[in-house]
Amino acid sequence: MVEFPQTLERCVPAFGALYEAIKRSEISHDGDPRFAQQILNAIVRNNERGFTLAKRKSRGKIDAAYALMMCFDRASVIEKPRSPLVVL
Repeated sequence: MVEFPQTLERCVPAFGALYEAIKRSEISHDGDPRFAQQILNAIVRNNERGFTLAKRKSRGKIDAAYALMMCFDRASVIEKPRSPLVVL
């Protein structure tokens, strides 16, 4: 598990990378209507650093859009191998 603060500093680059991957057709979904509706409920909220997403309607959920962004961000990170722990 990795902490993912939903700050502008963290979300703006993550949404930007996700958007670029979608444009390059690197990711897609299976057509689940519940997932599609949550994506459609989201609108772009521009800011000085780029953009994030916000709810179109107050009751419309966009949790899947944020979960997608966080999962894509974590999957895109190449972890450096750790050296083995040696206890003396």
